[in-house]
Amino acid sequence: MALHRPPLVLALALLAVPGLAEEQGDPTEALRIEEAQTAVRQRNYAEAAETLAELAAAGNAEANYMLATLYRDGRGVPQDEATAFDLTLAAAEAGHVEAQYSLGTLYLSGRGTDEDAAEGRRWIAAASAAGHARAKEALSELEARAAEPVSDAEISPREEAPGIADLAPSQIATELGWTLLIEAARRGEGQTVQALLEQGAAPDETDKQGRTALMHAAEAGHLGTARSLIDAGADPDLKDADGKTALALATEAGHFEIVEYLVMQGARSDLADNAGARPLLRAIEDGQARIAMLLAGEDLPVEDINLQSELLMAAARSSGPELLRLLSDHGLPFDLLDRDGRGALWHAAASGNAAATAFLIENGVGLDRADEAGEAPLHAALRFGQAETADMLLAGGADGSLATATGNTPLMIAAQQGNLDAVRRLLEAGVDIDLRNAKRNSALMLAAQANRVEVVRLLLEAGADKRLRNQDRHRAHDLAVAAGHAEIAELLE
Repeated sequence: MALHRPPLVLALALLAVPGLAEEQGDPTEALRIEEAQTAVRQRNYAEAAETLAELAAAGNAEANYMLATLYRDGRGVPQDEATAFDLTLAAAEAGHVEAQYSLGTLYLSGRGTDEDAAEGRRWIAAASAAGHARAKEALSELEARAAEPVSDAEISPREEAPGIADLAPSQIATELGWTLLIEAARRGEGQTVQALLEQGAAPDETDKQGRTALMHAAEAGHLGTARSLIDAGADPDLKDADGKTALALATEAGHFEIVEYLVMQGARSDLADNAGARPLLRAIEDGQARIAMLLAGEDLPVEDINLQSELLMAAARSSGPELLRLLSDHGLPFDLLDRDGRGALWHAAASGNAAATAFLIENGVGLDRADEAGEAPLHAALRFGQAETADMLLAGGADGSLATATGNTPLMIAAQQGNLDAVRRLLEAGVDIDLRNAKRNSALMLAAQANRVEVVRLLLEAGADKRLRNQDRHRAHDLAVAAGHAEIAELLE
């Protein structure tokens, strides 16, 4: 099978030219990866794909691997197994361990490339050598199987039904215990699934992970296949080894139509997995607002205060006003707190969810409600570098002088983080420029130690006292010298 790069990657190849990203003022690669991860959680797949394509063209291994998953699932880009293989290969060759394991399974199953057992084993062995737990298990099973004689019955497909001849078990399928029914369901081969069921295949047969054909179809997004299995008597409430049902897997994969169908067929949405999470919580955490609203309409456990809090905080981090409003309509008050004493506004601001932050401010949530460490939403937004939500809180009237339990004010945090706009806004609001924290450090000292040159300039222009000393008797100048920040040391002489 010919390998190829996606057109989007090729079109953006110029971004790999050294220095181009810096000239355009792009953030660091790590920050852009984080932005792409946020976009994926919020189901902004096209946005994530564009960011990842730029980074992949520049050779970023994590971006190649993440983009491969989007092409494999057809999220934000056309579904393309060959392109997914190419990107996984690029990430694996760059040393990405998870990609190496994934590449090994692709070679063994023949997804996106020609089946090649030797290459599959080689890449799984590489991942195993790097400490990948699943790769170690897979390699052990491959080696054990290689030592066993293989009978014709194990490798001969059933040929009575159309399409079954194409489902000869691959090495990885045999290793994972995928039956012909499961393999057909994974691929969405509806006619083959129907033929196998008519021949007597058990609809609830499982693989080595305890997953049924229905679970595989639900996770892969094959609605027609899921219908056939349900019609044949498949149980939608069975759990796999992780405690996940077909509904949970469809929810995590973002397949709304399958979730809707399973709910209509009576699938229970209140079943928690081994980690204690129900499908509704997973949907909210992943920013799957449409699915979450569907599930919330079916099952909202208002009797469990801790679960109520989890749902509300997850919605504040990842979802928009519609879901927050729905949760409120179901009886969840916006003033709920999590185990650390943090409210919904704290989570919205800290995660940079501007839509949720604006909605909660408009609905009168306490702007200055602090957690057990005395950290209010404004402190959190500034500490996590969320400039937009920090600005919204300040504009909404958050107290710019409020100190945490360790005495850090918003000005100190903004100065240390190098948030020049926030520092300027706080100074304009009249906060005390020379307040000091529990260690007697001022905003100027923290900025000097963190090498925030422009912030130091602004604080000096605003009248910050450079003669102040902290509990160790160090001035801002001393801290800059000790940290090797010559330019700031010169400014503070």
